[in-house]
Amino acid sequence: MQKKIKNLLEYIPFIGLIKLLSIFPYKFVLWIMECLFINIGYGIGIRKKVAHDQLKMVYPGKSEKEIKYLLKKMYKTMGSATAEVFFSTPERTLENTRAVGMENVLKALELGRGVILASAHFGNWESCMELMNDNGVKLTGIAKTQRNTYFNNYQNNQRLKRGVRHISLKNALRGTLKALSDNMAVAIVCDQNAGKTGIRIDFLGHPASAYIGPAKISLKTKTPIIPCIALKHDDRSNELIFEEPIYTDDMASNDENMIALTKQISQRIEHYITEYPHMWFWVHKRWKGAKKARVVE
Repeated sequence: MQKKIKNLLEYIPFIGLIKLLSIFPYKFVLWIMECLFINIGYGIGIRKKVAHDQLKMVYPGKSEKEIKYLLKKMYKTMGSATAEVFFSTPERTLENTRAVGMENVLKALELGRGVILASAHFGNWESCMELMNDNGVKLTGIAKTQRNTYFNNYQNNQRLKRGVRHISLKNALRGTLKALSDNMAVAIVCDQNAGKTGIRIDFLGHPASAYIGPAKISLKTKTPIIPCIALKHDDRSNELIFEEPIYTDDMASNDENMIALTKQISQRIEHYITEYPHMWFWVHKRWKGAKKARVVE
């Protein structure tokens, strides 16, 4: 009962703010959200130290001024993406998003095995929803269940309104296999700490634990993997990039290929972080679980 009350006390102000801001023009809401994230995230310091320390670890040559600049841009990007998710219409997001390589997704789906979109917490990573629907692609995504059930249900309902099915992380394998058998695109973010369930690889020059699920599923089912990244530019537009498919038809399902494939996915994410460091979700403790990860040769 206490947990339910606590969840309600957290959710009521959230939904109240959503309803209040919805009264105003979208451009004003966008500006407000960017200001809130900069002033609360960077100003007050919500996970600011985590992001700061990880940036310094990856970019030891950058000055404190440069690190602060990246932090502010990161929080602004997060504010813009949040505004788009909660306040934009599918039509507006579609108009504001450019797809590069959608033909790669459509080509891979012709095999009838579905496709794994290996993505990251980058830019507005949920902006692919409208583009997929517009191109006739059925999309489902794997997401961790939020602690607050009210917020979790609200977020999942928002996704359903945009035509996206949801697979809980707890039932990820079964749900993913079912979606792929239905020739759907399954979006999996591959840039978080996998802890003891992952394998230890280098990520941006430092040991980290990486999820092996996308590689294992692809090798078992011969489902193509497409590295996918969502860029959010300074003009607030989105650019969703679908790279060339990685086909595993001729690859045996063994540890050697699983490791190679996991590293290949990770390297594509690293490439975009290096190009656009302010667009990545630095507030996540990416390297925390390296010591717990399985060491493979």
